[in-house]
Amino acid sequence: ELGNTSDLQVAAFSLNEIVEKYQIDRIGLLKIDIEGGEKELFSKNLEWLSIVKTAILELHDDMIPQCSSTVYRALKEVDFHQRIKGEKVIITL
Repeated sequence: ELGNTSDLQVAAFSLNEIVEKYQIDRIGLLKIDIEGGEKELFSKNLEWLSIVKTAILELHDDMIPQCSSTVYRALKEVDFHQRIKGEKVIITL
C-alpha cells in the first residue's frame, strides 16, 4: 500500500533524453497516450520526431484545450499520413 502519495517522487525523462541515453536512432512504433500531455510533448524539443516511423496517439482535447492543434502544428513541419481508428490517430512519418 502506498499510503500518502503526495510525497511520492517519480523521475521523468523527455523523449530526447531517452533517445540520447540509450542511443536510439530509430523508433518503429511509438504509442502515446498521456491523457492530455500530448500538448506539452508536441509543443517544443521535437528532435525525437525525426526518428519515429509510426506513432499511435490518443488526443485529449476534452481534458486539455488545443491538444490536437498543438500536435498538428508540430506535424506540419514533416511529411506524414494519418488514419483514424476509433479514438486512436495513427500517424506514419
